[in-house]
Amino acid sequence: MAAATATVTATTAPTQEKIPNWRVSGDWFDVCKCNIPCHREFAQTPTYEECGGIFAYNIKKGSYGQTVLDGLNILALGRFKDNIWSGDGNNESKLSSLFDEKANAQQREALNMIFSGKAGSLWLNLQSS
Repeated sequence: MAAATATVTATTAPTQEKIPNWRVSGDWFDVCKCNIPCHREFAQTPTYEECGGIFAYNIKKGSYGQTVLDGLNILALGRFKDNIWSGDGNNESKLSSLFDEKANAQQREALNMIFSGKAGSLWLNLQSS
C-alpha cells in the first residue's frame, strides 16, 4: 500500500508532434497483492510473478495542452506480469481506467492519453516526489 504526492511531466517528442505537453500533480494511492514495499516502485519482479492492484489518483493541478485537468480523479485496475521495468519485452500489463464523471469529453480524452501511455509516459511512471 502506498500513498504519496506525485508530479509527472512529459515533453512532446519530435516524432509525437500531435501530442501536446502535459503535466499532472496531485495525490495517489495504490494497493496490490504483492508484499510490502511494492515491488513495482522498486523496479523488481512482483512477489507472485504477477501483480494485480487498484490505483487511485487525484489531480490537484494538471493540463494536457490547453485542456485543464485540475480536480479530476482517476481509478485504475491494473495487472502485470514479471518486471515491468525490465524492458525485455517479456512482460505483460493491462489497465482499465475509470475517469471522473466531472470530466468533459476533451478532459476524458486527455486522461486516456496520459494514463494509457500514449502521451509519452507510462501510467506506472508516477513516482512520489
